[in-house]
Amino acid sequence: MTKKKYTKTQLKKDQIAMVLETLVDEFDAQIEDADGGRMDIMIVDGKHQFHGQFSRRDLDVTFFDSIPLHGDGFSAAQIARHKASVALEEKVNKELRLLMASEAMFAHEEAFINNMNKEIQELING
Repeated sequence: MTKKKYTKTQLKKDQIAMVLETLVDEFDAQIEDADGGRMDIMIVDGKHQFHGQFSRRDLDVTFFDSIPLHGDGFSAAQIARHKASVALEEKVNKELRLLMASEAMFAHEEAFINNMNKEIQELING
């Protein structure tokens, strides 16, 4: 049996997988793979459907409707949609920050990687 080291790349993949699982389980998110470091995301919250992107690098969500409104001429419905989008974005990102701070997300990367490699070595050595 050959020794396979646990790396920062694998750690990031595991973190992304856990965040995506949380988005689907907690917010019923629909996620589509997109180009580069972003993924398209859609979440239905009440009567609103919000579209945005999930950043693989920053592990956060940004909704298109949460972009600040400038100037006059916005209807009450547009303003309400914006407020709902901002509130949902804050709620989702707060949940993701809590997840990242938890032990399950390996808050101290180097220590976790060293521990995983130690466990792999112990399994190999029996």
